[in-house]
Amino acid sequence: MLSIGATVASLYSNKATREAFHLLVMEFFSAVAQVTGQQLWFSVFDETAKLHSLVFDAEVVQIQGCGGALVAMKVNAGVSGVTTADPLELVLYVAKTCVIHFGRWGSALVLNL
Repeated sequence: MLSIGATVASLYSNKATREAFHLLVMEFFSAVAQVTGQQLWFSVFDETAKLHSLVFDAEVVQIQGCGGALVAMKVNAGVSGVTTADPLELVLYVAKTCVIHFGRWGSALVLNL
């Protein structure tokens, strides 16, 4: 089966902090819900969802902020089978990065997660 991905949005922040990226992810999901009238969610957490991943530059604070947002959005373990509430474990289900950014930041990402 051919699977085609599409970039839905590119998000930027002028602050490189965990809190800034947490807010950025939360606001993105909120904006999608307001515009479409439907909650955007990840397929790994809900089999009816269409979103598979978020792509990051592999900066540690981006990944940490996203993990915090996932906790705040309350992953339903009964639906997904994912039982952890640890933000750094949850984010591993959805975070992706490209080879260039991983080569640039990957070792720091592994050390800081």
